[in-house]
Parts: sequence; structure tokens; C-alpha cells
Amino acid sequence: MTAHDPIHVFSFGGGVQSNAALVLAAIGVIRVDAFIFANVGDDSENPATIRYVNEISKPFAEKHRLPFIEVQASHKGAPDTLLKAIHRRTSTVPIPALPDDGGPVMRNCTVDFKIEVINRYLKRTHPEAYVRVGIGFSTDEWQRARDTNWNDGRGGETTERVKYGYWRQNWYPLLELRYSRNQCHRIIAEAGLPVAPKSSCYFCPFHRRGEWVEMKLQQPELFEKACQVDDLIRERTQRLRGRGSYIHPDRKPLRDAVPNQPMLFDTSEDDTCSIGHCLT
Repeated sequence: MTAHDPIHVFSFGGGVQSNAALVLAAIGVIRVDAFIFANVGDDSENPATIRYVNEISKPFAEKHRLPFIEVQASHKGAPDTLLKAIHRRTSTVPIPALPDDGGPVMRNCTVDFKIEVINRYLKRTHPEAYVRVGIGFSTDEWQRARDTNWNDGRGGETTERVKYGYWRQNWYPLLELRYSRNQCHRIIAEAGLPVAPKSSCYFCPFHRRGEWVEMKLQQPELFEKACQVDDLIRERTQRLRGRGSYIHPDRKPLRDAVPNQPMLFDTSEDDTCSIGHCLT
């Protein structure tokens, strides 16, 4: 295996773009040697995404003989989840909650539960390989794409393609094909698959205001779970920093911030995460 003949894997998030990439691989438009789904936890991920992955994505991959690998973080030898980490890490907040003033707090969720989990898997299974890691950004979000230089397993860049353990290169097949999110919807529909949900944790601070309203009205039990996470984070940050943090963009307790009726307009900006692995 050389840098001119790398392994191609795809970081599968479970959303629209990832499932479009799955279809494109099945019909031979892109080459993917394996799809890797880093599960942040069935107790943390959007339940609709978990159902779609298990009921639609995995059977589709199996039907078309596309390797589909699920990986997960661990803690003390047992599978770990983001929700467990939020409860366990009493001196930090792993998600980008919004403080009373300023921008989001330091976040580790995507790195700890997606990027590093996939990196560790690749280091273990392909320790001497060059690996192109596909990320499902479409043309609507081109600005979220990072460099395409070769990087070593520790995150350091190199301009020379000299084999040193596991080397990673970011790869953006949907951008190369100039596909938008709407085109990804069309690709999925033409394959006879139902619309894929947007992938993210149900308590993610990057939800738009309208998404919170929809959850409250259509999934009240899930909304209550998100409120409990919001309460926990606010109490912790108040204790640690003397100021509360919130998961709603209005910087109010989630129970108080979300109205009981649909919004006529959602004026919030589409402020998705800067790393972007979750929402594809």
C-alpha cells in the first residue's frame, strides 16, 4: 500500500450526506473500502438516526456488499457514551454549551466520540497504511472542509508522503462531485430509500430554535431528557465558573426558552459545529 494507492474509508454520520455517499458507493460513483460509523451512544444520538442506521443504512450496505463498521468510545473497558461522559466528567462540560456571556465553552464531544474513535480504529487495523477519510460535506457547507494534506496519526501535518505508521488525509467526495444537500436527498430517493434524518445528539447546543420546538411538540419525552441535560450543565457551570451555561441559543433554561406552538419563522442562523462530523 502506497500513498498513490490509499485505503478509502468514509466517516459515516448517519445523516443525509452520509447516506447519499453510501448510495454513490453502491452504484460505483465513488470508491469506499469501508464505511465507519462512530456511535456516540444510543442514549445520546438522535433516536431517529439510530433507527435509520440500523433499519436502512446497514441492510443497504450489506445488500451491496459494502463493509459497514460501527465503533464506539470506551471507558474502563466498557462502551462509553457522550451522555455518560457528561454525567461522569464533573469538572468539565464536553459539549459546546452557551454561557451567559461570550461564545460556546470548550467542546470535546466530536473529537472524543467520533474523530479519535475512528483514528484509533484505523491505527489498530491499518497501522502501516495511507488512509483517505471521507467526510460528507456538500456544497452548501464547503467552508467547513479542512485541509487535504497527509497527517500522521497524532495530527501532525507532513508535506512528504513518507510512511510512518498510520497516515490520514481528509477527503471530500461530495465536494469533488459538486453535490448539494438537495442533490443528496435526490440520490437517496432515487435509490428507493426514505429520507434520512439530520444526525446530531438530541441535546446538541447547535440545534436551531425551530428544531427545539419540533422536538417539544412531537417528542415530549425526548425533549424532557434534553431539559435534564440542560439543567445538569447549568448547575455544573454555575458551580465551576459562577455563571450558568445553556444548550438553547437564547441562553435561557430549555424548558422556558421553547414555546408551546410552532414558530412562523426560524430566524436563527444556521450555526452548525465547526468540525462538522456530526451533522452529515
